Amino acid sequence: MRIWVGAISGILLSRIDQTLIVPLSDTEQLGYYAVAVSISELALVANTSIREVMFTNLSTQFDRHRLTVASRVSTWAALGVGMCTAAACIGLLPLVFGSDFAPAIPVSLILIIAVVVGNPGSMAGVGLTALGYPGRRSVSLIIACVANVACLLVLVPSLGANGAAIATLVGNLVSSNINIGFMWRLTAVRPLAFYELRLRDLALVKTQLFERRGG
Repeated sequence: MRIWVGAISGILLSRIDQTLIVPLSDTEQLGYYAVAVSISELALVANTSIREVMFTNLSTQFDRHRLTVASRVSTWAALGVGMCTAAACIGLLPLVFGSDFAPAIPVSLILIIAVVVGNPGSMAGVGLTALGYPGRRSVSLIIACVANVACLLVLVPSLGANGAAIATLVGNLVSSNINIGFMWRLTAVRPLAFYELRLRDLALVKTQLFERRGG
């Protein structure tokens, strides 16, 4: 039941913005936003892949160090994919969808940033569930959903799709940091351990890849 409540809140957090744009703005802004959402979701690929693997591993034996390394590595990956996606978006979106969709570019960039900054908290949420505290993760999603809706009501009437993207960014930041805060209280792991990007993490990934190829 605790997982179900969080799952519903997560769905609302990711989709309610598209539902509210039309009554708060118009269909043109919804069109920009729908395109931007599709583009930004490319940055979620790395997060989703690493998150599922880490949940299995941590459920068997919880390891704070492994969790924070996975958070940083997946954030590096999301950042890399996000930067490539952003560059391609700026150059190709008007060509693929037409010049009329140029206003979707800044919306896409904001949503890509939202994906990247929300990545550490997503990994912290995996840790909470693996530790047997799925309710804590659900609480973060519920609060984030409320914050997201409040921002939508305030920002979309004046900013349209850009306002909806900012609301998503706020929601991701709220959910992410609450998850990290819960992990801090439960395991004493430093919040910065989820966020700070370390070059030695990339070296570790490189080493692991070469060891697997050698094996």
